[in-house]
Amino acid sequence: MLKRSSTMMMAIAVLVMATTSAAVAARGGTDRPFEARLSGQASWEVAEVCEGLNDLNVQTQTEGVGVATHMGKVVTSWRHCPTDEGTYVHGQVTILAANGDQLIGYYSDDGEDSIVIEEFEGTGRFTDASGRIEVFAEVTPQFDDDGPDFTVPWPWTATLTGSISY
Repeated sequence: MLKRSSTMMMAIAVLVMATTSAAVAARGGTDRPFEARLSGQASWEVAEVCEGLNDLNVQTQTEGVGVATHMGKVVTSWRHCPTDEGTYVHGQVTILAANGDQLIGYYSDDGEDSIVIEEFEGTGRFTDASGRIEVFAEVTPQFDDDGPDFTVPWPWTATLTGSISY
């Protein structure tokens, strides 16, 4: 009886140690799948941070809403400076969860089909967030008689996929 009890206790101890080490393996917790589907609109305004990066010194601002895993309904706010080379820098996204927690990510674009966010901070449960999220976004340009019309918002959609730890 004692031998069976010792074997069972040993098995439980090994199981607890294995699951505990996996849970603290990533900064802030375990890697969890993350996905979001968003829609909104993009607009532009002159911003000091973008001075010299594009002809008009404008910053793209995109507001969106949607649903994200681990967050429920979300409101998002994106900001970045488009460059004359067709990329953008100084990117920041804030994803606000229904309970008020924020996941903030920083990014730049190197001309690829997607944006990768690998630098995070946040509030609430996302204070020590880390991970990797890939963003696939599509903007529908609006035109007037002279070409693209930057005075009106342009429809925007995005899908975010990856994993986060918190």
